[in-house]
Amino acid sequence: MGSWWVGWGAGFAVASGSLFDMAGVSAGRRRGCVKIVRNLWARVPMTSRMKLQLAFAPDVTPRNPDSLTSQLGAMRQREACAPAAIWEPPVAPAAPAAPAIAIPGEAAMIDVITHPVGPSEGHADGNARKERELMTLFDALTPVEALTVRRRLSAMPAGDALAAAFQRLVVDRRARLLAFLDDTRRRIVRRAS
Repeated sequence: MGSWWVGWGAGFAVASGSLFDMAGVSAGRRRGCVKIVRNLWARVPMTSRMKLQLAFAPDVTPRNPDSLTSQLGAMRQREACAPAAIWEPPVAPAAPAAPAIAIPGEAAMIDVITHPVGPSEGHADGNARKERELMTLFDALTPVEALTVRRRLSAMPAGDALAAAFQRLVVDRRARLLAFLDDTRRRIVRRAS
């Protein structure tokens, strides 16, 4: 079959001889074959690789067979161990939360959102009513209060009852209500003129 050469650095075995003779093959096709061999070789477990390399490379046979046995045992133990966890960056301590600015009508906003839809009104009509009532409450806010509510609803801080209740609304309604809060200053200027 020919001579065998074990490529330790490349991590794959290349054979030359009558069966694997590539003398008349182009360089591109040889590179493709080498890639295939590398991909296949990467799937072979490490202990099997060492056995193959030692079986087909008589010039690298260790002089002390006991050291080979201990090396194989150590490799089997490493493969049997669970893979190490992926490193994650340390978590920076959270900055202390800024004190929440008291919003007038916050309890009323939470009540409007959490109030169940009545049996006489349909789902769409009941949620449209909730949206109109929230717009009425948002319209009564000053621009600073509206900005504070907008930031709280967007950031959803932990433990914020208003933000948690706001998440119960459908995405489209939330988007319309947030746009309504963004438009507070423009509405005030229109009313003044």
